[in-house]
Amino acid sequence: MNSSNKILNEGMNSLKMLWSAFLVMLWHLQPIHGQTHDNGFNIHADFPGGNILVEKIVEDTVWLAPDTRNISGDWFYWYFGITTKQDRPLRFVFPKNNIPSFGPSISLDGGSSWKWMFDKLQVGLQEFSFSFPANQEIRFSMGFPYTKTNFDSFMANYTSHPWIQLDTLCCLKSGHIVPMVHIKKNQNPRGKIILTARHHACEMMVNYAIEGFITSLIQTDKYGWLTQNFEILIIPFVDLDGVENGDQGKNRIPRDHNRDYSGESIYETTKAIRAFVPEWAKDDLWLALDMHCPGLVGKGHELLYLVGSKAPIIAQEEAKFASILQETTANGLSFRASSLLPFGSSWNVAISERQGDSFRTWVQNNVQRVKLATTLEIPYANNEGQRVSVENLQLFGSDLAEAMERYLKSVKEKQ
Repeated sequence: MNSSNKILNEGMNSLKMLWSAFLVMLWHLQPIHGQTHDNGFNIHADFPGGNILVEKIVEDTVWLAPDTRNISGDWFYWYFGITTKQDRPLRFVFPKNNIPSFGPSISLDGGSSWKWMFDKLQVGLQEFSFSFPANQEIRFSMGFPYTKTNFDSFMANYTSHPWIQLDTLCCLKSGHIVPMVHIKKNQNPRGKIILTARHHACEMMVNYAIEGFITSLIQTDKYGWLTQNFEILIIPFVDLDGVENGDQGKNRIPRDHNRDYSGESIYETTKAIRAFVPEWAKDDLWLALDMHCPGLVGKGHELLYLVGSKAPIIAQEEAKFASILQETTANGLSFRASSLLPFGSSWNVAISERQGDSFRTWVQNNVQRVKLATTLEIPYANNEGQRVSVENLQLFGSDLAEAMERYLKSVKEKQ
């Protein structure tokens, strides 16, 4: 064999070895939608919102990672269930920064209720262990999952309420129906308010705050001035397909839902919002609030904050609203006005919208006479040392309603 043929054969053998190694890696690193039966336990994510990748299993240790399909870069959303054939402990190892500061959230009832594993704040968690009872499904997540089923169950309490109108934003090609809620006490309101959520599918904590917001307006007359003077529109799932499929949503390819407000929208929901909201709002939109969750852990993420606008007039109104919100957050999650992130700071810079306008920017530029259009970030687990819970998220929703009423009263007085 001459030297050139020898080099060619060695090269082909190397390529075959690399291809074999790649196939082995793909076999081990797989999304779990159904069930596996390795070593006497099942790992599954075959339910709405489910998401997990199994990297490897060695005896009682499972190496896991979030499934980051359909996005660019990395993100941290995961949600899976485990059932064991017998009582046994298991250890779960995650990549860095994919476990919240109070550990994973745990559900013992099929995802109906959730609690954090730890009562005290943890730093730098990369693994956790759990002792499983035989034949009982235990679910784990990096937050408190909230899907369309949760929303339907909540709204069932108000289907006959005279102020509530449950409407459809659009019907998706997938078959999912994207809901929106109108709260309208007065047939001739002074103005209108819109709340949006889940532009990023994984940001589920905001929906619990929305529950508290709705409940505070409907079940009490505490904010009667707000409901008498304003019609309120809530769109709880902008990326409903992503929510149900268990997607990250953040940095989605070819572009993020919250960057789909420039040019021609490519997503059905953002296109529907751009068609519906200006016609609904006309010249009467006073406040638009887009609700998000920040990063999972680390500096700048584990706190409640507003994202400052690049429009000077809106930025002034945001500062006023932040001061009021600080005063009203005495019951649920605490908020500091100084945590408002001004435009030009940290990630809040012009380049962050290089792919297209966000919902907030689109409202500012396209909905006439809007008084305040801003973005609120609600942390997943740790709010500056305060442990986030379903209860204090819902209480924060009520505090948010009070802040809106106080703020809009101050706007009215200046007219």
